[in-house]
Amino acid sequence: MLRNFCLFSLIVCCLFSKAYHLAKNDLLHAYSFNSNVLMIPKISFKEPFYDTMDPYNDLNYGIMVLDRKDDAPLVLASHSGDGIHSYFKHLEKLSINDEFFILSAGFSNRYVIKDIFYKEKDGILSLSNVSSSDVILLTCSKKVSNKQVYFIGKKV
Repeated sequence: MLRNFCLFSLIVCCLFSKAYHLAKNDLLHAYSFNSNVLMIPKISFKEPFYDTMDPYNDLNYGIMVLDRKDDAPLVLASHSGDGIHSYFKHLEKLSINDEFFILSAGFSNRYVIKDIFYKEKDGILSLSNVSSSDVILLTCSKKVSNKQVYFIGKKV
């Protein structure tokens, strides 16, 4: 019995060691010069996001930057569930006039939420009444089923 326990402990240590090193490498990449950081003080949120051509620009890694067209705002999307990469799970605690920041290459841009609206999940991005300097935080709503929630941030 003790032998089985020791063997099991050794296997678990090896697996956690591998997971630790993978997580450490992801974290080092996250805070490298290639990333931007979204910071939302009200919900104690600070996570990196990547340019559209970076392999880490994917919902499976956290925050995804949607492709931008001419004069389109920056759109940041993430999951809102309970999974490890559900970075926007507390986004619906935000209100009008709450602030967030985008930190990039030594610069800090401040945004204030000017609008929050819900929309059906139909695969069509709704970008009406926004300017190219705005930032949209987008996720699925946890409050209203089958809806997406848009938080429109205006640069100040």
